[in-house]
Amino acid sequence: MNRKRSQLRTAKPTQRTVTRKPAVRKSVSKTKKVESPFNIAPMDKAFQTLEGRMLRDIKELAYDLEKMNHVVFQHHVNSMKNDFSKWMGEVLGEKELSKLVHKMQDKDQITIAILKHIVTKLEKKKIK
Repeated sequence: MNRKRSQLRTAKPTQRTVTRKPAVRKSVSKTKKVESPFNIAPMDKAFQTLEGRMLRDIKELAYDLEKMNHVVFQHHVNSMKNDFSKWMGEVLGEKELSKLVHKMQDKDQITIAILKHIVTKLEKKKIK
């Protein structure tokens, strides 16, 4: 009996042949893409803030304006220029909003104007 135990210990384990089942592809349900009523800038035309944040649409701009400090805002909007207005008009094609915001120099006024524009677009989308 001792021999059998020692033989079992030193015996090489037998190799098993493993056959793999072919990969089964799960069916993916195709979901409808919800079309956004907002124009999205390509990455190479995204708005880059002084702090380096990249903004691609007016929703992101509105959100960022709420958190933006005074120094950064003044860099982009002052008596000489309004970078936000220019970007919205030229890149996003939001000409109406761009004209409205162009003369504004108050961060809260610009934010409110953008948010109102967003709500109006969403309401129009909902009605259709």
